[in-house]
Amino acid sequence: MPIAPLIVDRLRSPFRRVPGPLLFLILALPAHSLLGQTAPASKPNEDPTVEERAFIASKIYSSLQIYFAHFQGVPDLKLDQAYRSFLKEALAAKDRKEFDLACMAFVASMKNGHTEFWDPWFLEKHGRSLGWKIEYIENKWVAVSSTNPDLKAGEVIAKINDKPAEAVFQENKKYIAASSERSARTQFFSKAYLLPDPLNITLESGKTIAIDRPTSSFKFALPMATEGQWLKENRIAYIKVPSFNNPRFQTRAVQLVEEYKAAKAVIVDVRGNGGGNTPGALIQALMDRPYRTSSFATPESVGLQMIRMGASTMKITPSQTVAPKANPYKGLVFLLIDEHTASAAEDFTMPFKDNSRATLMGETTWGSTGQPFVCKLDNGSMFRISSKRELFPDGKPFEGVGIAPDIVIPRKIADIQKGVDRVLREATALAEEKTK
Repeated sequence: MPIAPLIVDRLRSPFRRVPGPLLFLILALPAHSLLGQTAPASKPNEDPTVEERAFIASKIYSSLQIYFAHFQGVPDLKLDQAYRSFLKEALAAKDRKEFDLACMAFVASMKNGHTEFWDPWFLEKHGRSLGWKIEYIENKWVAVSSTNPDLKAGEVIAKINDKPAEAVFQENKKYIAASSERSARTQFFSKAYLLPDPLNITLESGKTIAIDRPTSSFKFALPMATEGQWLKENRIAYIKVPSFNNPRFQTRAVQLVEEYKAAKAVIVDVRGNGGGNTPGALIQALMDRPYRTSSFATPESVGLQMIRMGASTMKITPSQTVAPKANPYKGLVFLLIDEHTASAAEDFTMPFKDNSRATLMGETTWGSTGQPFVCKLDNGSMFRISSKRELFPDGKPFEGVGIAPDIVIPRKIADIQKGVDRVLREATALAEEKTK
């Protein structure tokens, strides 16, 4: 029997900027932006009923039609056809895990880093942290950090359960919400639910490590605070901003800018910053010249427009020029960025790139931002849909592209093994040279 898509009410609360690649930020979404549901709900530890599966699937489908701002990023997508296949798979799933994976794959097929499905039950059951940070560096899967004494920083993972690690990634990337292949690689090993259980990894050295899944509750190590220090007394200051998901991070950063106002150069480190809310006050504290905002497009799904146009149209909001505030910091600014600099942290970075106020050093940013429509379902699962397609101030594409540094400093396995922060070292050296 055909299942009619259900119409979703618009959010009445204001959109908030929602973080990017880091899951702990996603789970910190404000409750006031979530929608209640009316479908009969399973308990959190139960398999969803057929009726509930149909409801959730149609809810996702209809919401994409209304809110999704990135269809031009998936020009070959045939949404109705993809939905039919997804619905068939969702209804036939043997349990909640299979159903969740079907939802993840369908939403991830939109190829957008701010459009994804997740289920806290699934994460608790199958996705507890494995105590490592493994990333794709120099075309290899490398342990950047690890709490497992058998796995050391700089070691290369060659196989997962005797299968090449690259093959396991290729099999599972369809479940990862990402605006680019690079972004999917960035996230892969952090998604423990995509890895087999039991799990054995074989290192490039030939050593095999059996990974014990933790039995404790699923928890994240939240960034603690914005920190600052003098690298060269009264000359070069350093500010590390780990997140923008709480106002205190920006508040402290602005205070530090004021404290270091006599410095000839300030190095602002937003590597690993997954976003939160756009830090306008920090931008203005460092900006000594006019700057342009990004331009963006968002769907207009008014009924009459859809009748006349045959589809939702896109409203383009052009870039605006903003005057600097009185008495900002006027010394040199260096911004340190990497592939984990995402969402609101990219909003922060973009004007400094556009008007050359700062020298950007490191690696290209994550390449996804946008204010999502967020929906919480009665069984505890959730999905979000990016309602805003960001563009550079000159109108060039940003999504899936990211912000390139002025000075590229790629990570090296040798640096990780030695515990060397080459980006900060080179930024400090350049600041010294330019402030002589």
